Amino acid sequence: MPFKDPDSYKKISIHDNEMLDKISSHIFLSGIYIASLFCIFGATIFLLKEGLEPINYHNFQNGQGQFTSLVQPFTLMKNGHPIGFIEFGILILILTPLFRVFTSIFIFVSMLDFMYAIISSIVFFIILIAIFIGLVWS
Repeated sequence: MPFKDPDSYKKISIHDNEMLDKISSHIFLSGIYIASLFCIFGATIFLLKEGLEPINYHNFQNGQGQFTSLVQPFTLMKNGHPIGFIEFGILILILTPLFRVFTSIFIFVSMLDFMYAIISSIVFFIILIAIFIGLVWS
């Protein structure tokens, strides 16, 4: 038995769980609020610029996916295009859970809970691989 005293290793306390819950909820809420602001701003600009134009339903064209790179929303925002703001908001919304998993790795390491830190690291890399595959094969 590696430990003489069963309580000699660090356990996650109730305080640590509450801290992790608070940090996680702040990350999620901040990400949702920031993403919503960018999307609402972009949608408002889009409607003000192009909302009064008549829609021609006789020549319907299937809209091809325009989001082709991670740089594109920044380029569109720099040029003042409202779609760039909407795409950036969606990008923030997608990256919010990834950032939450990333910060949880450091939180678990600081609490000396290496099992959960390893599990969080595996989840983080699986999400990164999925994003990379999605960008390459799209």
